[in-house]
Amino acid sequence: MRCGWYKRILVDNYIGKEWRDFYLEIDSKKFHIMVNKINGKWYYFTKEEFDKIKSTGIPTDELENINTPVYRSPPQTMPSSVILNITTNCNFFCRYCFASNAKRNIMSKDVIKKSIEEIMKVPYKNIRIEFQGGEPLLNKESIIFAVEYANEINPGKNIQFGVETNGSLLDEDFAKFLKKNRFSLGFSIDGPKELHNKSRIYPNGNGTFDDVMKGVENARKAGYTKDELGNVCVITSMNVQYPEKLADFFNEIDMNYKTIPVNPMGRANINKEILITNGEWYNFLVRTYNYLKNNNLGIRNMMVDIFERNIHTPARTYICLRSPCGMAHEIVSINPDGGVYPCDGFKGTKEFEMGNIMKNSLETIILGKRYRELAKRLWRDIDKCSRCIFSGLCGPCAYASFGLYGSVYREDPYCDARIKFFIFLLKEFIKKEEGFE
Repeated sequence: MRCGWYKRILVDNYIGKEWRDFYLEIDSKKFHIMVNKINGKWYYFTKEEFDKIKSTGIPTDELENINTPVYRSPPQTMPSSVILNITTNCNFFCRYCFASNAKRNIMSKDVIKKSIEEIMKVPYKNIRIEFQGGEPLLNKESIIFAVEYANEINPGKNIQFGVETNGSLLDEDFAKFLKKNRFSLGFSIDGPKELHNKSRIYPNGNGTFDDVMKGVENARKAGYTKDELGNVCVITSMNVQYPEKLADFFNEIDMNYKTIPVNPMGRANINKEILITNGEWYNFLVRTYNYLKNNNLGIRNMMVDIFERNIHTPARTYICLRSPCGMAHEIVSINPDGGVYPCDGFKGTKEFEMGNIMKNSLETIILGKRYRELAKRLWRDIDKCSRCIFSGLCGPCAYASFGLYGSVYREDPYCDARIKFFIFLLKEFIKKEEGFE
């Protein structure tokens, strides 16, 4: 028996319960795969080995404890990360923006203060305050105010600040402010100029690429290194056919990047031609994996890394690819008017407004019935997920499911691509272990 990260199983005791099994064929050789639906533990046998041990089991002295825990963040009744949508205004008019339904507002100092005061009350040492929008750098003064106020009233927390920006308004002075205050800095670049400018445009239709790259340059001048910068690259019909070109571009600008499939919300539900299929997303992931594996590039694709980590380790640290996810559990999103949402993907979606920070304490809102129901959303509650062999490795995105199906209790829109990619990665692991390469 061989395995990814554990060794113990007694076949007769577990088949038909939390374990599911299937065969994979690699170069005409069959392997029997078993996956634990609860925690994602998995292992493989050759067909001959599996047939032999079905009745005999595995000698105890060759086994590790089957109950080795899968790491997830410690259970939280209160979120340790607050997203302040410091403004819902934006200087871009991206063709797929999921926040396009939000009212155009700027967060007042009173809302900022109350939000920070409430997040300081959570019973955790480490907290994160992240600024989003709209485009948060349209409201730089409020970011500065929020940082100063958080530091002023800090009761002894370790505060991590972060900002997600399109980059076009990042001048050198503000980049220095972010660096001085140890901000994580995330950009939104959809590839080289000819690809980026197809989707990330100004309201007048002009491309934004040149201004975004000036922001990246200013971040570098302020001292940000590759490991301190991040980028989200949204995959649409306009760049899904170019995974190698994307990898080469991000390698050229020396930036790790996370590729995410476009979500069917906001403007993407109007511009449906930019949506991609499950087949396209799967092929994109495989081509990206192979290209990075076969070429000596100095950058990483964080999405591929996340899928690999779920296969190769017990870690489930990425909250959007596990069950339960971080929605209403580890993060809270607050809009300029004080409206509180269970995830930043729902900001501005009125039916997911759980309360208002100016009227209720964060604890009162978080412990409300609706919030608790969303926090407990598991794969078992979703029909297709409950029947899936990879439920312990995965977790559907709530707002993407809502965007496509109108319900958070549906599978992820890219469910079929995820299943195929998990199988692909299992094959890659076995091929390496068995010396196929």
